[in-house]
Amino acid sequence: MPTDRNFHYLIKIIYQPRVLAYGFAALITLSQFVGISVGDSFGYSSGNPVTSSTVLHSTVWLAIPLLLYPHLAYWITGCWLNSTEGARNSMLVDSLLVGSMIVVNGFHLLTSLSFILILSLSTLLIARPKTMLLSLMILGITLGAGWLLFLPDFSRPDSLLTDALCCIAILTYSCMVAYMGFKVTVDLGSSRHRAEVDKQALVSNTEYLRQYLSPQIYAAIVARQRQSEKTYRKRLTVFFSDIEGFTELMDNLEEETVTRTLNEYLNAMAEIVVEHGGTLDKFMGDGIMVFFGDPETQGPRQDALSCVRMALEMKRKLSCLRDKWQQKGIFSELHIRIGINTGYCAVGNFGSESHMDYTAVGGAVNMASRLESKAPRDSILVSDTTRQLIADELDCIQRELLALKGIGRLVDNYLVSGECNESKQQVMEREIKGLRVSLNPTLVDIGEARQLLAETETAVLATENRRRESKAVVRLLR
Repeated sequence: MPTDRNFHYLIKIIYQPRVLAYGFAALITLSQFVGISVGDSFGYSSGNPVTSSTVLHSTVWLAIPLLLYPHLAYWITGCWLNSTEGARNSMLVDSLLVGSMIVVNGFHLLTSLSFILILSLSTLLIARPKTMLLSLMILGITLGAGWLLFLPDFSRPDSLLTDALCCIAILTYSCMVAYMGFKVTVDLGSSRHRAEVDKQALVSNTEYLRQYLSPQIYAAIVARQRQSEKTYRKRLTVFFSDIEGFTELMDNLEEETVTRTLNEYLNAMAEIVVEHGGTLDKFMGDGIMVFFGDPETQGPRQDALSCVRMALEMKRKLSCLRDKWQQKGIFSELHIRIGINTGYCAVGNFGSESHMDYTAVGGAVNMASRLESKAPRDSILVSDTTRQLIADELDCIQRELLALKGIGRLVDNYLVSGECNESKQQVMEREIKGLRVSLNPTLVDIGEARQLLAETETAVLATENRRRESKAVVRLLR
Protein backbone atom coordinates (compact mmCIF):
# COMPACT_ATOMS: atom_id res chain seq x y z
CA MET A 1 0.00 0.00 0.00
CA PRO A 2 1.53 3.37 -0.99
CA THR A 3 2.30 5.93 1.69
CA ASP A 4 1.14 9.52 1.77
CA ARG A 5 4.43 10.59 0.19
CA ASN A 6 3.89 8.20 -2.73
CA PHE A 7 0.34 9.32 -3.55
CA HIS A 8 -0.23 10.46 -7.14
CA TYR A 9 0.35 14.19 -7.61
CA LEU A 10 -3.22 14.79 -8.91
CA ILE A 11 -4.60 13.26 -5.72
CA LYS A 12 -2.45 15.67 -3.72
CA ILE A 13 -3.46 18.66 -5.86
CA ILE A 14 -7.20 18.17 -5.37
CA TYR A 15 -6.99 17.42 -1.61
CA GLN A 16 -6.83 21.00 -0.27
CA PRO A 17 -9.46 22.41 -2.69
CA ARG A 18 -11.74 19.54 -1.61
CA VAL A 19 -11.28 20.35 2.08
CA LEU A 20 -12.12 24.01 1.41
CA ALA A 21 -15.07 23.24 -0.89
CA TYR A 22 -16.75 20.74 1.44
CA GLY A 23 -16.06 22.98 4.43
CA PHE A 24 -18.04 25.75 2.73
CA ALA A 25 -20.68 23.20 1.68
CA ALA A 26 -21.16 22.16 5.31
CA LEU A 27 -21.40 25.81 6.43
CA ILE A 28 -23.88 26.69 3.69
CA THR A 29 -26.01 23.66 4.52
CA LEU A 30 -25.90 24.43 8.26
CA SER A 31 -26.87 28.04 7.50
CA GLN A 32 -30.19 26.68 6.30
CA PHE A 33 -30.67 25.17 9.77
CA VAL A 34 -29.74 28.53 11.39
CA GLY A 35 -32.28 30.27 9.18
CA ILE A 36 -35.00 27.83 10.27
CA SER A 37 -34.08 28.18 13.95
CA VAL A 38 -34.61 31.97 13.81
CA GLY A 39 -37.85 31.69 11.91
CA ASP A 40 -36.54 32.20 8.38
CA SER A 41 -38.92 29.89 6.51
CA PHE A 42 -37.27 27.31 4.27
CA GLY A 43 -40.04 27.78 1.77
CA TYR A 44 -41.68 24.36 1.56
CA SER A 45 -45.45 24.10 1.72
CA SER A 46 -47.01 21.81 4.30
CA GLY A 47 -48.17 19.50 1.61
CA ASN A 48 -44.66 18.72 0.34
CA PRO A 49 -42.95 15.46 1.34
CA VAL A 50 -39.95 17.45 2.61
CA THR A 51 -40.85 19.39 5.80
CA SER A 52 -38.77 21.73 7.86
CA SER A 53 -38.17 18.96 10.39
CA THR A 54 -36.87 16.67 7.62
CA VAL A 55 -34.52 19.38 6.36
CA LEU A 56 -33.32 20.01 9.89
CA HIS A 57 -32.34 16.37 10.38
CA SER A 58 -30.78 16.26 6.89
CA THR A 59 -28.54 19.25 7.51
CA VAL A 60 -27.35 17.99 10.87
CA TRP A 61 -26.52 14.48 9.58
CA LEU A 62 -25.05 15.73 6.32
CA ALA A 63 -22.63 18.30 7.79
CA ILE A 64 -20.36 15.73 9.46
CA PRO A 65 -19.93 13.49 6.36
CA LEU A 66 -19.24 16.59 4.27
CA LEU A 67 -16.34 17.51 6.54
CA LEU A 68 -14.99 13.95 6.59
CA TYR A 69 -15.38 13.16 2.88
CA PRO A 70 -12.26 15.03 1.55
CA HIS A 71 -10.01 13.08 3.94
CA LEU A 72 -11.68 9.75 3.16
CA ALA A 73 -11.48 10.43 -0.59
CA TYR A 74 -7.79 11.33 -0.25
CA TRP A 75 -6.84 8.09 1.50
CA ILE A 76 -9.15 5.75 -0.40
CA THR A 77 -8.10 7.14 -3.80
CA GLY A 78 -4.42 7.24 -2.82
CA CYS A 79 -4.34 3.70 -1.43
CA TRP A 80 -6.46 1.85 -3.98
CA LEU A 81 -6.80 4.10 -7.04
CA ASN A 82 -3.38 5.76 -7.01
CA SER A 83 -3.22 6.89 -10.63
CA THR A 84 -4.20 9.67 -13.00
CA GLU A 85 -7.45 7.96 -13.93
CA GLY A 86 -8.19 7.16 -10.27
CA ALA A 87 -7.85 10.82 -9.31
CA ARG A 88 -10.00 11.98 -12.21
CA ASN A 89 -12.70 9.34 -11.76
CA SER A 90 -13.03 10.25 -8.07
CA MET A 91 -14.62 13.51 -9.25
CA LEU A 92 -17.64 11.50 -10.40
CA VAL A 93 -18.42 10.75 -6.74
CA ASP A 94 -18.19 14.50 -6.05
CA SER A 95 -20.82 15.07 -8.75
CA LEU A 96 -23.21 12.74 -6.95
CA LEU A 97 -22.57 14.44 -3.59
CA VAL A 98 -22.97 17.95 -5.03
CA GLY A 99 -26.30 16.95 -6.59
CA SER A 100 -27.48 15.56 -3.26
CA MET A 101 -26.47 18.77 -1.44
CA ILE A 102 -28.38 20.90 -3.94
CA VAL A 103 -31.49 18.76 -3.38
CA VAL A 104 -31.11 18.94 0.42
CA ASN A 105 -30.75 22.72 0.22
CA GLY A 106 -34.06 22.88 -1.61
CA PHE A 107 -32.62 23.90 -5.00
CA HIS A 108 -31.69 27.29 -3.55
CA LEU A 109 -30.53 29.26 -6.60
CA LEU A 110 -27.33 30.87 -5.30
CA THR A 111 -26.40 27.74 -3.36
CA SER A 112 -26.93 25.57 -6.43
CA LEU A 113 -24.85 27.88 -8.65
CA SER A 114 -22.00 28.04 -6.12
CA PHE A 115 -21.92 24.24 -5.73
CA ILE A 116 -21.97 23.68 -9.52
CA LEU A 117 -19.26 26.31 -10.08
CA ILE A 118 -17.00 24.80 -7.40
CA LEU A 119 -17.53 21.31 -8.82
CA SER A 120 -16.63 22.52 -12.34
CA LEU A 121 -13.49 24.31 -11.16
CA SER A 122 -12.40 21.27 -9.14
CA THR A 123 -12.93 18.92 -12.05
CA LEU A 124 -11.07 21.10 -14.55
CA LEU A 125 -8.22 21.44 -12.05
CA ILE A 126 -7.21 17.79 -12.49
CA ALA A 127 -9.32 16.37 -15.32
CA ARG A 128 -10.10 16.92 -18.97
CA PRO A 129 -13.30 18.57 -20.29
CA LYS A 130 -14.58 15.07 -21.14
CA THR A 131 -14.54 14.16 -17.43
CA MET A 132 -16.27 17.43 -16.56
CA LEU A 133 -19.08 16.67 -19.04
CA LEU A 134 -19.53 13.23 -17.48
CA SER A 135 -19.59 14.83 -14.02
CA LEU A 136 -22.25 17.34 -15.11
CA MET A 137 -24.27 14.46 -16.59
CA ILE A 138 -24.25 12.61 -13.26
CA LEU A 139 -25.10 15.89 -11.52
CA GLY A 140 -28.04 16.44 -13.87
CA ILE A 141 -29.40 12.93 -13.28
CA THR A 142 -29.14 13.43 -9.49
CA LEU A 143 -30.90 16.79 -9.67
CA GLY A 144 -33.63 15.39 -11.90
CA ALA A 145 -34.30 12.53 -9.49
CA GLY A 146 -34.34 14.96 -6.52
CA TRP A 147 -36.73 17.27 -8.33
CA LEU A 148 -39.22 14.48 -9.04
CA LEU A 149 -39.01 13.07 -5.52
CA PHE A 150 -39.18 16.25 -3.41
CA LEU A 151 -41.01 18.87 -5.58
CA PRO A 152 -39.30 22.00 -4.14
CA ASP A 153 -41.23 25.21 -3.45
CA PHE A 154 -39.43 28.31 -4.72
CA SER A 155 -41.75 30.78 -2.99
CA ARG A 156 -39.71 30.86 0.24
CA PRO A 157 -37.58 33.97 0.94
CA ASP A 158 -33.83 33.76 0.57
CA SER A 159 -31.60 33.42 3.64
CA LEU A 160 -29.15 36.33 3.88
CA LEU A 161 -26.66 34.17 5.77
CA THR A 162 -26.78 31.48 3.10
CA ASP A 163 -26.38 34.03 0.31
CA ALA A 164 -23.41 35.62 2.04
CA LEU A 165 -21.73 32.27 2.58
CA CYS A 166 -22.31 31.34 -1.09
CA CYS A 167 -20.66 34.54 -2.27
CA ILE A 168 -17.74 34.09 0.09
CA ALA A 169 -17.38 30.44 -1.01
CA ILE A 170 -17.35 31.34 -4.72
CA LEU A 171 -14.86 34.20 -4.23
CA THR A 172 -12.53 32.24 -1.91
CA TYR A 173 -12.57 29.06 -3.94
CA SER A 174 -11.99 30.93 -7.21
CA CYS A 175 -8.97 32.70 -5.69
CA MET A 176 -7.60 29.40 -4.43
CA VAL A 177 -7.98 27.73 -7.82
CA ALA A 178 -6.36 30.74 -9.51
CA TYR A 179 -3.44 30.57 -7.07
CA MET A 180 -3.04 26.83 -7.64
CA GLY A 181 -3.14 27.37 -11.40
CA PHE A 182 -0.40 30.00 -11.06
CA LYS A 183 1.62 27.67 -8.81
CA VAL A 184 1.26 24.80 -11.28
CA THR A 185 2.40 27.09 -14.11
CA VAL A 186 5.49 28.11 -12.13
CA ASP A 187 6.20 24.49 -11.25
CA LEU A 188 5.81 23.51 -14.90
CA GLY A 189 8.29 26.21 -15.89
CA SER A 190 10.79 24.93 -13.33
CA SER A 191 10.18 21.35 -14.44
CA ARG A 192 10.73 22.28 -18.07
CA HIS A 193 13.99 24.00 -17.17
CA ARG A 194 15.17 20.96 -15.21
CA ALA A 195 14.04 18.68 -18.04
CA GLU A 196 16.00 20.79 -20.55
CA VAL A 197 19.10 20.64 -18.36
CA ASP A 198 18.68 16.86 -17.93
CA LYS A 199 18.14 16.52 -21.68
CA GLN A 200 21.34 18.38 -22.46
CA ALA A 201 23.24 16.25 -19.96
CA LEU A 202 21.72 13.10 -21.47
CA VAL A 203 22.66 14.18 -24.99
CA SER A 204 26.19 14.99 -23.84
CA ASN A 205 26.56 11.64 -22.08
CA THR A 206 25.04 9.80 -25.04
CA GLU A 207 27.47 11.43 -27.47
CA TYR A 208 30.32 10.54 -25.15
CA LEU A 209 29.19 6.89 -24.87
CA ARG A 210 28.63 6.77 -28.62
CA GLN A 211 32.39 6.67 -29.09
CA TYR A 212 32.46 3.24 -27.49
CA LEU A 213 29.98 1.64 -29.90
CA SER A 214 29.92 0.91 -33.60
CA PRO A 215 27.54 3.35 -35.38
CA GLN A 216 25.27 0.48 -36.49
CA ILE A 217 25.08 -1.00 -32.99
CA TYR A 218 24.50 2.44 -31.49
CA ALA A 219 21.62 3.13 -33.91
CA ALA A 220 20.07 -0.27 -33.17
CA ILE A 221 20.28 0.28 -29.40
CA VAL A 222 18.73 3.75 -29.66
CA ALA A 223 15.92 2.29 -31.77
CA ARG A 224 15.47 -0.40 -29.06
CA GLN A 225 15.94 -3.17 -31.60
CA ARG A 226 18.56 -5.03 -29.54
CA GLN A 227 17.09 -7.38 -26.97
CA SER A 228 19.34 -8.55 -24.16
CA GLU A 229 20.07 -12.26 -23.87
CA LYS A 230 19.21 -12.85 -27.53
CA THR A 231 21.58 -14.03 -30.24
CA TYR A 232 21.19 -14.87 -33.92
CA ARG A 233 22.90 -17.26 -36.28
CA LYS A 234 23.93 -15.24 -39.30
CA ARG A 235 26.39 -15.49 -42.16
CA LEU A 236 29.07 -12.87 -41.62
CA THR A 237 32.33 -11.83 -43.22
CA VAL A 238 34.76 -11.34 -40.34
CA PHE A 239 37.87 -9.15 -40.50
CA PHE A 240 40.91 -9.12 -38.21
CA SER A 241 43.94 -6.86 -38.52
CA ASP A 242 47.09 -6.40 -36.51
CA ILE A 243 50.19 -4.20 -36.76
CA GLU A 244 53.20 -6.40 -37.28
CA GLY A 245 55.67 -6.15 -34.39
CA PHE A 246 53.84 -3.22 -32.83
CA THR A 247 54.92 -4.07 -29.30
CA GLU A 248 58.58 -4.16 -30.23
CA LEU A 249 58.32 -0.96 -32.26
CA MET A 250 56.75 0.87 -29.30
CA ASP A 251 59.30 -0.23 -26.69
CA ASN A 252 61.66 2.69 -27.32
CA LEU A 253 58.99 5.40 -27.62
CA GLU A 254 57.45 7.59 -24.93
CA GLU A 255 53.95 6.71 -23.72
CA GLU A 256 52.52 9.98 -25.07
CA THR A 257 53.95 9.27 -28.52
CA VAL A 258 52.63 5.71 -28.44
CA THR A 259 49.15 6.88 -27.44
CA ARG A 260 49.00 9.66 -30.04
CA THR A 261 50.28 7.44 -32.84
CA LEU A 262 48.05 4.49 -32.04
CA ASN A 263 44.95 6.68 -31.71
CA GLU A 264 45.70 8.35 -35.04
CA TYR A 265 46.00 4.94 -36.69
CA LEU A 266 42.84 3.54 -35.07
CA ASN A 267 40.85 6.67 -35.88
CA ALA A 268 41.85 6.46 -39.56
CA MET A 269 40.93 2.78 -39.70
CA ALA A 270 37.58 3.37 -37.96
CA GLU A 271 36.66 6.03 -40.53
CA ILE A 272 37.35 3.55 -43.32
CA VAL A 273 35.20 0.92 -41.56
CA VAL A 274 32.26 3.35 -41.39
CA GLU A 275 32.78 4.42 -45.01
CA HIS A 276 32.47 0.81 -46.22
CA GLY A 277 29.52 -0.05 -43.94
CA GLY A 278 31.27 -2.46 -41.57
CA THR A 279 30.37 -3.06 -37.92
CA LEU A 280 33.37 -2.17 -35.77
CA ASP A 281 33.33 -4.84 -33.08
CA LYS A 282 36.31 -3.89 -30.96
CA PHE A 283 39.86 -2.61 -30.72
CA MET A 284 42.32 -5.05 -29.17
CA GLY A 285 45.40 -2.91 -28.54
CA ASP A 286 46.65 -2.35 -32.07
CA GLY A 287 44.30 -5.05 -33.41
CA ILE A 288 40.89 -4.48 -34.95
CA MET A 289 37.87 -6.77 -35.35
CA VAL A 290 35.17 -5.88 -37.86
CA PHE A 291 32.31 -7.87 -39.33
CA PHE A 292 29.91 -7.37 -42.23
CA GLY A 293 26.37 -8.78 -42.35
CA ASP A 294 24.88 -7.51 -39.09
CA PRO A 295 22.93 -5.53 -38.04
CA GLU A 296 22.53 -4.61 -41.71
CA THR A 297 23.46 -6.77 -44.68
CA GLN A 298 23.63 -6.35 -48.45
CA GLY A 299 23.86 -10.10 -49.03
CA PRO A 300 26.85 -12.42 -48.48
CA ARG A 301 28.60 -11.53 -51.74
CA GLN A 302 28.39 -7.76 -51.35
CA ASP A 303 29.31 -8.01 -47.67
CA ALA A 304 32.47 -9.94 -48.59
CA LEU A 305 33.39 -7.50 -51.37
CA SER A 306 32.89 -4.51 -49.06
CA CYS A 307 35.04 -6.13 -46.40
CA VAL A 308 37.96 -6.91 -48.74
CA ARG A 309 37.81 -3.48 -50.39
CA MET A 310 37.86 -1.97 -46.92
CA ALA A 311 41.03 -3.97 -46.21
CA LEU A 312 42.67 -2.71 -49.42
CA GLU A 313 41.80 0.86 -48.46
CA MET A 314 43.29 0.32 -44.99
CA LYS A 315 46.57 -0.83 -46.54
CA ARG A 316 46.77 2.32 -48.66
CA LYS A 317 45.91 4.54 -45.71
CA LEU A 318 48.59 2.94 -43.54
CA SER A 319 51.15 3.58 -46.27
CA CYS A 320 50.31 7.30 -46.14
CA LEU A 321 50.42 7.31 -42.34
CA ARG A 322 53.78 5.55 -42.42
CA ASP A 323 55.25 8.35 -44.55
CA LYS A 324 53.77 10.95 -42.22
CA TRP A 325 55.27 9.28 -39.15
CA GLN A 326 58.63 8.85 -40.82
CA GLN A 327 58.78 12.60 -41.41
CA LYS A 328 58.23 13.10 -37.70
CA GLY A 329 61.00 10.63 -36.94
CA ILE A 330 58.76 8.30 -34.94
CA PHE A 331 59.89 5.06 -36.61
CA SER A 332 60.73 3.79 -40.04
CA GLU A 333 58.65 0.64 -40.39
CA LEU A 334 55.03 -0.07 -39.56
CA HIS A 335 53.16 -2.80 -41.42
CA ILE A 336 49.79 -4.51 -41.19
CA ARG A 337 48.49 -8.07 -41.46
CA ILE A 338 44.87 -8.83 -42.34
CA GLY A 339 42.80 -12.03 -42.19
CA ILE A 340 39.25 -12.40 -43.57
CA ASN A 341 36.79 -15.30 -43.44
CA THR A 342 33.12 -15.79 -44.29
CA GLY A 343 30.89 -18.19 -42.39
CA TYR A 344 28.02 -18.64 -39.95
CA CYS A 345 28.47 -17.07 -36.51
CA ALA A 346 26.45 -16.50 -33.37
CA VAL A 347 26.00 -12.74 -33.16
CA GLY A 348 24.27 -10.85 -30.36
CA ASN A 349 24.68 -9.85 -26.73
CA PHE A 350 27.23 -11.76 -24.69
CA GLY A 351 28.38 -11.03 -21.17
CA SER A 352 27.09 -10.63 -17.64
CA GLU A 353 24.23 -8.73 -16.04
CA SER A 354 26.59 -5.85 -15.24
CA HIS A 355 28.33 -5.69 -18.63
CA MET A 356 27.14 -6.74 -22.07
CA ASP A 357 29.10 -6.86 -25.31
CA TYR A 358 27.52 -7.04 -28.75
CA THR A 359 29.84 -9.28 -30.76
CA ALA A 360 30.14 -12.36 -32.98
CA VAL A 361 31.55 -15.72 -31.85
CA GLY A 362 32.07 -19.07 -33.48
CA GLY A 363 34.40 -21.04 -35.72
CA ALA A 364 34.22 -18.50 -38.54
CA VAL A 365 35.54 -15.81 -36.20
CA ASN A 366 38.39 -18.03 -35.02
CA MET A 367 39.31 -18.83 -38.63
CA ALA A 368 39.61 -15.13 -39.51
CA SER A 369 41.80 -14.53 -36.45
CA ARG A 370 44.09 -17.46 -37.33
CA LEU A 371 44.41 -16.28 -40.94
CA GLU A 372 45.46 -12.84 -39.73
CA SER A 373 48.25 -14.35 -37.63
CA LYS A 374 49.57 -16.20 -40.72
CA ALA A 375 49.24 -13.34 -43.20
CA PRO A 376 52.47 -11.97 -44.72
CA ARG A 377 53.49 -8.37 -44.11
CA ASP A 378 51.12 -5.83 -45.72
CA SER A 379 48.96 -8.64 -47.10
CA ILE A 380 45.30 -9.66 -47.02
CA LEU A 381 44.78 -13.38 -46.46
CA VAL A 382 41.29 -14.74 -47.12
CA SER A 383 39.67 -18.14 -46.78
CA ASP A 384 38.26 -20.16 -49.66
CA THR A 385 34.66 -19.28 -48.69
CA THR A 386 35.47 -15.57 -48.97
CA ARG A 387 37.41 -16.07 -52.23
CA GLN A 388 34.41 -17.76 -53.86
CA LEU A 389 32.31 -14.67 -53.15
CA ILE A 390 34.83 -12.10 -54.43
CA ALA A 391 36.72 -13.97 -57.19
CA ASP A 392 34.79 -12.36 -60.06
CA GLU A 393 35.85 -8.84 -59.03
CA LEU A 394 39.06 -9.23 -57.02
CA ASP A 395 42.27 -11.05 -57.91
CA CYS A 396 43.18 -13.80 -55.47
CA ILE A 397 46.41 -15.81 -55.47
CA GLN A 398 46.29 -19.28 -53.98
CA ARG A 399 48.89 -20.21 -51.39
CA GLU A 400 49.95 -23.48 -49.80
CA LEU A 401 47.55 -25.12 -47.39
CA LEU A 402 47.89 -23.85 -43.83
CA ALA A 403 47.73 -25.70 -40.54
CA LEU A 404 45.94 -23.31 -38.17
CA LYS A 405 45.79 -23.58 -34.41
CA GLY A 406 42.51 -25.03 -33.17
CA ILE A 407 41.43 -26.22 -36.64
CA GLY A 408 41.89 -29.92 -37.29
CA ARG A 409 42.35 -29.69 -41.05
CA LEU A 410 44.55 -27.95 -43.57
CA VAL A 411 42.97 -24.71 -44.74
CA ASP A 412 42.85 -23.25 -48.25
CA ASN A 413 43.93 -19.62 -48.25
CA TYR A 414 44.45 -16.86 -50.81
CA LEU A 415 46.23 -13.51 -51.03
CA VAL A 416 44.17 -10.63 -52.40
CA SER A 417 46.20 -8.57 -54.87
CA GLY A 418 43.57 -6.05 -55.98
CA GLU A 419 40.74 -5.48 -58.43
CA CYS A 420 40.39 -7.78 -61.47
CA ASN A 421 41.62 -6.20 -64.72
CA GLU A 422 38.68 -7.68 -66.60
CA SER A 423 35.98 -5.94 -64.64
CA LYS A 424 37.75 -2.98 -63.02
CA GLN A 425 40.63 -0.69 -63.89
CA GLN A 426 43.81 -1.71 -62.14
CA VAL A 427 44.79 0.26 -59.05
CA MET A 428 47.86 2.32 -59.95
CA GLU A 429 50.61 2.69 -57.39
CA ARG A 430 53.89 4.44 -58.26
CA GLU A 431 56.64 5.57 -55.93
CA ILE A 432 59.83 7.55 -56.43
CA LYS A 433 62.04 9.25 -53.93
CA GLY A 434 60.00 12.00 -52.30
CA LEU A 435 56.75 11.23 -54.17
CA ARG A 436 54.15 8.46 -54.04
CA VAL A 437 51.02 8.12 -56.20
CA SER A 438 48.17 5.70 -55.45
CA LEU A 439 45.09 5.75 -57.72
CA ASN A 440 42.01 3.62 -57.07
CA PRO A 441 39.54 4.15 -59.97
CA THR A 442 36.65 2.71 -57.95
CA LEU A 443 36.95 5.28 -55.15
CA VAL A 444 38.52 8.39 -56.65
CA ASP A 445 36.53 11.61 -57.13
CA ILE A 446 37.51 12.96 -60.58
CA GLY A 447 37.05 16.63 -59.67
CA GLU A 448 39.09 16.39 -56.49
CA ALA A 449 41.73 14.35 -58.35
CA ARG A 450 42.15 17.07 -61.03
CA GLN A 451 42.50 19.72 -58.33
CA LEU A 452 45.11 17.63 -56.52
CA LEU A 453 47.06 17.07 -59.74
CA ALA A 454 47.06 20.80 -60.44
CA GLU A 455 48.33 21.53 -56.93
CA THR A 456 51.00 18.84 -57.34
CA GLU A 457 52.12 20.27 -60.67
CA THR A 458 52.37 23.75 -59.15
CA ALA A 459 54.43 22.38 -56.24
CA VAL A 460 56.77 20.51 -58.65
CA LEU A 461 57.31 23.64 -60.80
CA ALA A 462 58.00 25.68 -57.67
CA THR A 463 60.57 23.11 -56.55
CA GLU A 464 62.18 23.15 -60.00
CA ASN A 465 62.39 26.97 -59.98
CA ARG A 466 63.98 27.01 -56.53
CA ARG A 467 66.60 24.51 -57.66
CA ARG A 468 67.39 26.59 -60.78
CA GLU A 469 67.80 29.69 -58.64
CA SER A 470 70.10 27.80 -56.28
CA LYS A 471 72.27 26.61 -59.18
CA ALA A 472 72.46 30.15 -60.58
CA VAL A 473 73.61 31.46 -57.20
CA VAL A 474 76.25 28.76 -57.00
CA ARG A 475 77.59 29.68 -60.48
CA LEU A 476 77.80 33.34 -59.53
CA LEU A 477 79.70 32.53 -56.36
CA ARG A 478 82.19 30.53 -58.35
